[in-house]
Amino acid sequence: MPDTGKLVLKSSKSLPKNEDPNKSVWKVLVVDDEPTVLDITRQVLRNVEFQGRRLELLFASSGAEAGKILESNDDVAVILLDVVMEDDHTGLKLAEYIRNELKNEYVRIILRTGQPGSAPERRVILDYDINDYREKTELTATKLTTSVISSIRDYDLITRLNRCLHGMEIVVSSICELMKIRSYQQFAEGLLTQLLALLNLHESGLYAHVSACAAEESDGDITILAGVGEFADPAYRDGSRSLPRRIVDLICRSVDEGRHLSVGDEFIGFIPSEKGGPNRILYLRDISGMEPMHRRVIETFLTNISIGFDTVVELERLRSQVDQV
Repeated sequence: MPDTGKLVLKSSKSLPKNEDPNKSVWKVLVVDDEPTVLDITRQVLRNVEFQGRRLELLFASSGAEAGKILESNDDVAVILLDVVMEDDHTGLKLAEYIRNELKNEYVRIILRTGQPGSAPERRVILDYDINDYREKTELTATKLTTSVISSIRDYDLITRLNRCLHGMEIVVSSICELMKIRSYQQFAEGLLTQLLALLNLHESGLYAHVSACAAEESDGDITILAGVGEFADPAYRDGSRSLPRRIVDLICRSVDEGRHLSVGDEFIGFIPSEKGGPNRILYLRDISGMEPMHRRVIETFLTNISIGFDTVVELERLRSQVDQV
C-alpha cells in the first residue's frame, strides 16, 4: 500500500505555523524607540477585541529586538513600525527583512513616523511592501484602533484564503495518491489517512484526537471499512461490534437526504456511488470548532473521490474474474 499520509505540495509558501483560528488572541507587535509612544499605544489598545479575540501586545524598542521577536512569533497579525530608530531607515530595513528574509507575506505592516521627510509616503508605498503609512501626529486613539482592526481583518482574510488554497492543493494531491491504490479495503484506509491530513492543515494538532470511520450503507445496513480513534477497534470491521443507534440514524439521514451533514461536533460525509452500488459514508466525531473553510475543503474532497471508490470496485471485480479463469 502506498504511504498515503505523505503528501508533496507544489506551493512554496508556508502558512504561519502557529496560526490557529480558535486561539484567543491577535498578536500585535509595536516597534518604537520612544517609551512614551509605547505607553500610549499600550493604553489605547489594551482593551481592544476583534471577533471575540483580544489583542496580545508585543513591544520592541529597536529593529534588532523586533527581528528576534518575529523569528519566534510567525503568527503576528499586525506590526506598528516606527521608521527612525537605530538610524533613519531602521523601519524600512526591518520591513525588507520581514518580507525578504523571514518570507512573511501575511503580517500587515503599518509604518508610523514622526519625521515624514525621512521616508516620503509615496516612495515608501511604491518601493516597500507596506500596508499602511501614518504620521504619529494624525493617529488619534480612534484612528489608531481603526487602523489596527482594519489590518487584523485583512490579515484574517488573507490567512483564511491561503489556508483554503493550501487545503485544495492537498485535495488534488490526496486524490492522486488514492488513485494509485487498487485494493478496496486499502482505498478506504487511505481515504481516512488523507482526510486526517486535510483536517490538520495547521501544525497545532487541532484535530489530533478525532475519531472517524469509512463505511458502506445499503438498505439501512452499515459495514465499517476502516476506522481511526475509537473506530480503529477491529470488532467494528468484523461485525462483532455495531455503531451506536444515534450514529446509524445520522448516517441514514445523510443517505436519505443525499447530502453531507454537520451536527454538533459530528460530520457525516456522503459519497454516492456513480454506478448504483452501496453508498459510502465518512463519519467524523470530536471536530468542534471546525472552520467553514475546513468543511468546504473536505466536502470538495469527498465530492471528487466517489469515482475512486467505483474504480477500485471495478478493478477488484475484474481481478476476481481473471483469477477464476
